[in-house]
Amino acid sequence: MSKGKSREGRRYRDAELAFRRYAGYGLDRRRRGLDMFEVCDAIRGLCSGQSAYDMLAVYDTLRLLAAAGQEECAEAVRAVYFAGGGRRPRRNDVTFRVRRHAYETSFDERTVYRQLRRAKEMYRLLRYGSSGRE
Repeated sequence: MSKGKSREGRRYRDAELAFRRYAGYGLDRRRRGLDMFEVCDAIRGLCSGQSAYDMLAVYDTLRLLAAAGQEECAEAVRAVYFAGGGRRPRRNDVTFRVRRHAYETSFDERTVYRQLRRAKEMYRLLRYGSSGRE
């Protein structure tokens, strides 16, 4: 496996972890009705360091998806990664949630996975930039 592929895969796992951590902190519920400065203050109060940058990237990802007219991608992230809150994921958790979201929205499972990939890619670009460096 090439070096770039493993780094790319790690960043996707980082995105999944960041989405789960965002929900674990309760920011998915607080976000409604708050402006950017209030969200930044809430994030600063909950976490610090690199984790705060991760949470801001998740917030910006959801905001940009909604602004770009791709609200279904943001809804897929909320349905799949925010559903568990802060608990540890169990085996096949993501698969079960993807299937349930696909059934509820009348999308194909492949479409839901594509939407999740689009959200993870946007998170990766916001968090790490377009350069290949960490």
